[in-house]
Amino acid sequence: MAFTRMAFSPEDGLNNKEAYPTTPDSEEEARAQVQSVSDQLKAYLNGTLIAELESAEAGQSGADRIGSAAIAYVAGDTVRAQIADIKRQIDDVSAGTLPDGTITANKLADGAVTKGKLHQNALCWTLVYEGALGVSGGFAITPLTGSAEIMIQLRDESASAVTGFAVLPLGNDGMMMPPAARVIGCDPNTGNMDYRVFTMVSGTMMAYGMSRAESTGGVTNLKRAYLFVR
Repeated sequence: MAFTRMAFSPEDGLNNKEAYPTTPDSEEEARAQVQSVSDQLKAYLNGTLIAELESAEAGQSGADRIGSAAIAYVAGDTVRAQIADIKRQIDDVSAGTLPDGTITANKLADGAVTKGKLHQNALCWTLVYEGALGVSGGFAITPLTGSAEIMIQLRDESASAVTGFAVLPLGNDGMMMPPAARVIGCDPNTGNMDYRVFTMVSGTMMAYGMSRAESTGGVTNLKRAYLFVR
């Protein structure tokens, strides 16, 4: 909405020789000619322009009438329209309704995202199996086609401590390369080294062999296996 434009009466102002004769009949008439134009300017400025600038009426306010250059990611071409859109965006942030993909990494403070807030798959690793290990045996896993790497992770009986791991590539058929891997671990309490041998029998089956300690009748802490892919 634009401001009301001023117009002289008559439209051509002092150039109108009928309203403003070139040679006034008296000093009073000459003054009246000049004053008439000045009064029209005063009336417009005080009675129209300033009133429109100061107006706070919705749809008729000064901010509704003042144009504003485009601002990136802000809608509107008047001061009020742009302020209203900025407020909407702030409200959206407060209400948790930000459009998808609008928060960038630069907006996050260093250290703002902690481990406790991350999902177990947040770093691209997806858990495909977890279970207890006997002396030897095997277990079924989900098909691994479409993944590039597998991580075999050994943990203690409580699953609270990772005792060892190995990361291996996967072929296009989802098979581990090489098909057998020795995963070395370390007892967190004694520091003793131990291992398990894992072999991919098929794209959905994993077999494991005895560790060195168990094969000689010893006791090992390598009791649980966790498999992740990405």
